[in-house]
Amino acid sequence: MSRQKRSHRGDVIFAHRVQTIELPTRVVTAQEWNRPKAQVEKYSQDPSQVTLKRWHQRVVDQFEQQRSGQDQPVRHGACT
Repeated sequence: MSRQKRSHRGDVIFAHRVQTIELPTRVVTAQEWNRPKAQVEKYSQDPSQVTLKRWHQRVVDQFEQQRSGQDQPVRHGACT
């Protein structure tokens, strides 16, 4: 006797939509800026720590962009 499996969800329609949305950047405070700035200086002396240096440098750059009024919203692709 053969049994066939039937989907009980045969009427479901699958749709994939992508929408680009703009989100404000996270505000970095002066207090939060101090530690990454020191870490950038520390890791600049060690070539094996280039990834950590870049990570902290992005925080420093973001803070400096905020101060100059040049910060841009972050664009994310959202899937629904």
